[in-house]
Amino acid sequence: MPTKRLLVEALQQCFPGITDFSVQIDSATVQIFLEEARWSLPATRLSDGTMRWLALLALLLDPKPPPLIVIEEPELGLHPDLIRSLGELLRRASERTQLIVTTHSGALLDTFSDTPDVVLVCEREQGSTSMRRLERDVLADWLKDYSLGSTRPGCASGARTRRRCSPSWRD
Repeated sequence: MPTKRLLVEALQQCFPGITDFSVQIDSATVQIFLEEARWSLPATRLSDGTMRWLALLALLLDPKPPPLIVIEEPELGLHPDLIRSLGELLRRASERTQLIVTTHSGALLDTFSDTPDVVLVCEREQGSTSMRRLERDVLADWLKDYSLGSTRPGCASGARTRRRCSPSWRD
């Protein structure tokens, strides 16, 4: 499927009336317009969340992305209903490029519960930061009852805590 069609379909998840988009270049400005049945809506009239979603779509659906993409907290400003779709977009984009994504979102982590080994956990311990890859076989039994996003409930909501629920993390 052509990239533009994929982008329009994904954009319809947060803006159902959209049928297409266009880009107009006029001297030193570039304008994006979302097309509805009877209207052309300039991007300047869109919410911040819709603009963030559009930017993420453009980046993650690029058929020829750069070799590395780094995104800090991509879920910020998005409607909660888009988080699962964001996880799927990240997963598909990772097949074409290397991704480094930071998050405090338990909901975004939940989208990777079937592949916990793609998640690195960063923690500050004794004045330094350590990184550890989650291990699927260590978490397998635990993930039968819980989701990946519930491994650190305090941190998923942004609180700083030393609580750990996952069997792969030391107390």
